[in-house]
Amino acid sequence: MAKRGKKEQLSPGMSALRTVLIAVILFLVYAFAVQDTQINLEEPLDPRRQETTIRVLRALARPNLFTFNEEIRGMDINIRMPCGDEIIGSQVSLGDRTTTLSPNCVTTTQDVLTLRGEGFRPNTSGIIRWYPPGDVSTTRALSSFRTDGEGNFEIEFTMPDVRPTDEPQRIEVEEKWQTGISGLSEASQITLEKITETILLALLATTVGTILAIPISFIAARNLMENFGSPLAAVMSAIIALPIGYFVGRSITNLLINMATTELITNTFVQLVIAVILIIAVWAIVQFGVSRTADGEPETTRDRIVSILQFVLAAILSIFALAYLGQVGLVFGGWLESNLGFLGFIGGFLALASEFFLIGAPGIIGFLVGLVAMSYASRFGQEAVLGLPDGSSRILSVVVTGIGTAVLVFGIGSSLNWLYVFDNPQNWTIIPAIAGGVLGAVGTAFIAPKRLMPIGFITYTIVRGILNLIRSIEPLVYVIAFAVWVGIGPFAGVMALTLHTVAALGKLFSEQVENISEGPLEAITATGANAVQRVVFAVIPQIVPPYIAFTLYRWDINVRMSTIIGFGGGGGIGFVLSQAINLLRYRDAAVMMIAIAIVVGTLDYVSSRVRARIL
Repeated sequence: MAKRGKKEQLSPGMSALRTVLIAVILFLVYAFAVQDTQINLEEPLDPRRQETTIRVLRALARPNLFTFNEEIRGMDINIRMPCGDEIIGSQVSLGDRTTTLSPNCVTTTQDVLTLRGEGFRPNTSGIIRWYPPGDVSTTRALSSFRTDGEGNFEIEFTMPDVRPTDEPQRIEVEEKWQTGISGLSEASQITLEKITETILLALLATTVGTILAIPISFIAARNLMENFGSPLAAVMSAIIALPIGYFVGRSITNLLINMATTELITNTFVQLVIAVILIIAVWAIVQFGVSRTADGEPETTRDRIVSILQFVLAAILSIFALAYLGQVGLVFGGWLESNLGFLGFIGGFLALASEFFLIGAPGIIGFLVGLVAMSYASRFGQEAVLGLPDGSSRILSVVVTGIGTAVLVFGIGSSLNWLYVFDNPQNWTIIPAIAGGVLGAVGTAFIAPKRLMPIGFITYTIVRGILNLIRSIEPLVYVIAFAVWVGIGPFAGVMALTLHTVAALGKLFSEQVENISEGPLEAITATGANAVQRVVFAVIPQIVPPYIAFTLYRWDINVRMSTIIGFGGGGGIGFVLSQAINLLRYRDAAVMMIAIAIVVGTLDYVSSRVRARIL
């Protein structure tokens, strides 16, 4: 069949009809958009809205940056309540200033008074106050004024209340002007404090997010994962080993830390001495280990067993040492925080780091032990399947796959039960696990046991999907949940930005890994290097500059995001900015908006310059 070289041309009539249809569809879409967004041009023409908008804009144009020395000058004029038989005006002069009240009396609250002033300070604002009879400390603001270029003004006002007395009552005319800056305003001081908190909030989120995103980026890189395959038995062995390794590692670590912190030595100095001794012992164990071959493997089976025992002993002693150091850090950090004054934050950081280790070490070490268990289980499973005859390897694959599928289904069901709290949890955990194990075992019987499964591509697809899901949700949504968990403040903001940073940088970093030159990777692969060696020597040297550049760029983004998540309770300057706007303190809000613009602009310039130097 001959290929069509050119696109078929429509007739003029059909072309015109298509254009009309497109125009009609666009018209309908925009018409519906206008209706759905409730655009109403009468609202901005409303005089009250215009007046309010102008007042807000004028307030924003006059940021409350400084406090000023003020000079106040006043003069009094009498007013009678009620009016007598003859209604007249009154005039008072004080120096060059003259005020005239016409009339100088009122009988009802509807009576309009006119006050004129001459000889006042030009272009100066002032206020008119009434001192009711009796309590001289009580005042009522009647009106305000502003003099013209010649120091004159004229205003009209009514009295809010008429209190008949025989004696004249007093009206004060007060003018006020600024004579010089006396210091930063309260809004400026709060802004400096909160903008610093915002920058550091973004810095912490960027740092932690980058550390977590780096290992994830290698798993989410297609060129590193798509060619990685493993027999099904090896994959299922890893799935079985992960929860076992996590549980064992977490339990042992938790037991050792509890022993070190509650049941053994409690004296801080003795704890420090023991920690140092344990560290020296660990160094000696590592330094004087068993003899190894050129490739780093123990020479004999006995050496291998001794090497494993040495590793276990060194790990146990290391946990003890870190636990003692954590206890020392808590005590010493608290002492520094109480005695260093301004530098007390150093002690607070030390105490927080120690507390973080004591609380998080069981989970972190358990996870690492689980990963190590996965690695060994996968290797042993692969060696067993590939080394056994077909019949034996098929039986092994069926058994391991059945158990692995049951573990996987049980884990998924337990997670759903934790989230939704089902009435009959066994229907979502035990029963599906048994069914899944049986089906997995039966299905595996029809699969070649030595066939390599595309586990790398599957892992890549899952990780990228999770990163895209996390990235699709704005940090403002995350901060609402974290504010409920840890309370309103910058801690919630750090957690929200960290989660979003991991997803965003994980994607950007992985794309950089996918764009590396394949030459060094192929060369080091040809030498027989394993996966870790390929990453260390062929991938990392090519990705360091873009990783640094993206990290700086993400810090810039996080600073801007932190001003938004403050509206959701994430701390930083966004939180006080939302308060200022809600309280209609627009001059204070203007100060904060200026600070945000300066910081964002500065960081954008600095990060762009650094990125240009690196790239």
